[in-house]
Amino acid sequence: MTYDEWYTQYLALYKPNLRAKTLESYGHIHGAVISPLIGGHDLTAITAEDVQRVLLAAARHGPRLAQIAHALLRAVLRRAVRSRLISWSPVDAVDRPAHAPAEGAALSDDEYAAALPVLLEDLPLALAVLAGLRRGEICGLQWGDVDLAAGLIHVRRTRVRCNGRLVTGPPKSAAGVRSVPIGAPLRPVLARAFVLCPDSWVCPYAPEGLSRRWGAIQRTLHLSRRYRLHDLRHTHATILLANSIDVVAVATRLGHSDASTTLKVYAHALRRRDEDAARAAQGLLDRAADDLAEDKTEN
Repeated sequence: MTYDEWYTQYLALYKPNLRAKTLESYGHIHGAVISPLIGGHDLTAITAEDVQRVLLAAARHGPRLAQIAHALLRAVLRRAVRSRLISWSPVDAVDRPAHAPAEGAALSDDEYAAALPVLLEDLPLALAVLAGLRRGEICGLQWGDVDLAAGLIHVRRTRVRCNGRLVTGPPKSAAGVRSVPIGAPLRPVLARAFVLCPDSWVCPYAPEGLSRRWGAIQRTLHLSRRYRLHDLRHTHATILLANSIDVVAVATRLGHSDASTTLKVYAHALRRRDEDAARAAQGLLDRAADDLAEDKTEN
């Protein structure tokens, strides 16, 4: 049995409920890199060197694709071992591609202050910067998920573009299903939007339309650089961490599976918090030293 034949069986038998976006990612990396290099190989003939060549080819498209290729090959070939089609997986003899989480960009304090009044006039963008929702989560939000009385937004689904069509499905992980408290600035924005447009979907845009909407708005703000829509979520998390909000609480709010993800992605915000704490401590020490010097002078 060839790799391509087993890959098709693997998806049908063991992964019939994959999220559409994940399936699209797998299909892309399989068609672009894996199949051309080893798709016609018999499973028993695939070597560690073959796997390494696939990973090097994937890495030319970016480190993230190399990681996806490694994860996909590992899953497919380990299942082949369990199904006794091969005696061992050559992926086990190859190092996992290194990948540092990409740090997003957060609006500066001045940019945030200038942008916030504009963002408060646009509910989907306000949800990104004030609730930390992902783009797909914003597009998947329905008014039945918004409980103004309890002050909660229930994140239950995402809406993404996949292979040219809009697909509604669950959040990207179990942690993504969550209830996000509505802050005071966001509450009137939600209430006003509900009165104006009480349709089932909170966001009137498709995902790419929402990104274009943000692109058009930020051009009017004359920011220091071009920010992605996801950077509004990044700004939200950065502000929380810089103001000493517990990292576990931030991870829960963002829908991260564990706090280690938050620590890796937002390490810069924690460094800034530590630097601020160090400066504050130094200021206290300096004032204490000055007071001590004055006391000695008076004595």
